[in-house]
Parts: sequence; structure tokens; C-alpha cells
Amino acid sequence: MSETSRTFGAIAAFAWLGWREAASDRFGLFGRLLLFSLPVLIFGAIWRATPLGDSGHDAERLTWYVVTTEAIIFAPGWVFSEIEEDIRSGAIEAALTRPLSYGLARIAEEIGGTLLRLSCLGVYGGILAWLATGIVPISSTAMPALALAMTLGALLALLFQVVIGFLTVWLGTPAPVYWIWQKVIFVLGGLFIPLTLYPAWMHQIGIATPFAAILYHPASLVLDARPAAIAAVLGWQLLWFAFAAFVVVAVATAATRRFVREGA
Repeated sequence: MSETSRTFGAIAAFAWLGWREAASDRFGLFGRLLLFSLPVLIFGAIWRATPLGDSGHDAERLTWYVVTTEAIIFAPGWVFSEIEEDIRSGAIEAALTRPLSYGLARIAEEIGGTLLRLSCLGVYGGILAWLATGIVPISSTAMPALALAMTLGALLALLFQVVIGFLTVWLGTPAPVYWIWQKVIFVLGGLFIPLTLYPAWMHQIGIATPFAAILYHPASLVLDARPAAIAAVLGWQLLWFAFAAFVVVAVATAATRRFVREGA
């Protein structure tokens, strides 16, 4: 077996481990679904009570929009906190001796868990939105594109969490950075309100950020799923995914060098 085959085999094994761990955490998954329901139902009611006028949107589609963004933001775990604990406890030193790098193993494991949670949230959220609105605003032919965009959004959020987690090496704790990142993504990512409803200047800023690629761009497909819109969404996401992957490699490499030089 070649080195490449062994590496991919190890990555697949870690991803499968993450999937099984997420599936076995039934209480945690149930709690996540319950918590996920609250903003969906609340904002669905808010949109129904809001006079949308000539905004070009309706309450039913905006409810589906919130379902989509919430599913994406709820899917990743708390990998930044787990990386922080590994670093502060010194457990990362043992992990660095494995053939598969610590960062790649951690990302693969978290991808497995994220995909399991996103699948559950997507199915549950779709049923919840359908019961609340009585419509499915996207055609069956465009549904695979929506699923792909949601997956890319969740994985992009995961990569940024990994970067934040590695900042423990220099900051001692990455929690303040994470909370700032979370609040910014709520606003510039358009968690509850599509960026098209923002003031023009704020819309222009937000739409070109990675936060929009995580939340707004994939969720916008329930508002407009024409082929040109799908291509634009995936283009933005792939651009920011490549950037995030580069940053992850750079930060993980710098952190590993520090571990080798100074220890955890």
C-alpha cells in the first residue's frame, strides 16, 4: 500500500470515528435539535408579522432561509475548545508523534461529526419548515446544490474554528477570538436576516466576506436557485474554502514548529 493510500485510509478512519461519536451522542444531538427549533419558530413568527412590502421576499421563504443558516451554524461542534484543551493539557505532544498530522486528524474527525449533525439538522429543519410554511421553496433539481452549499458552509465554519483553536499557542485561550468571530458571523453572515435586506453599504461589505460564504450564500438558494445564482454561490464558497485551507496549514505549521522548539 502506498503512502498516499495509507494517508487517505487514516483520514477516512478518523472521519468515520467522528461520525460514530456524533451518532452515539443521542442526548447531545436531541438537545441540539431542540435548541435549533427555537430560533426557527421564533423568527418564522417574526417574519410572518413583519410587513415585507416590496422587499421582494415573503415570510415563507425567509423562514426557510433561517432554517438553512441555523442548520449550518449548529452543525460544527466546538473543535476550537477541544484543540485548546489538547494544547493546554499537553495531550497534543503525543498526537504529534502519529504518522498523520494532528491538524489533519482533528479536521477529519470533526468533518465526520459535522456531516452527521448537518444531515440530521437538514432533514429535521426541512420537515419543521414545511410544517410551519406549507411550502418547499426550492425545486428537487436544485436541492443537491443546496445540500452541497450547506455542506461547504459548515465545513468552512469548521476550518475557521480550527484556526481559532490553534491560536491557543500564542494567546493562552482562544475564547475571546471565538466570541468575536461568532458575533461577526451573526451580522455579516446574515444569520437571521438576508444581506439583501441590509443597507446597501453593509450588504456590499458582508457579501464579499467568508462569513457570507458560510451562511448567506448557501441560504440564499432558497430565495433564488437559478443556475447563475448556484454558480455564484459555489464560486464564492470555493474561493474562501481555498483561503481557509491555506490559513489552516500555515497556522498549524507555525504551531507545530513552536511545539517542537518549546513544547506545548
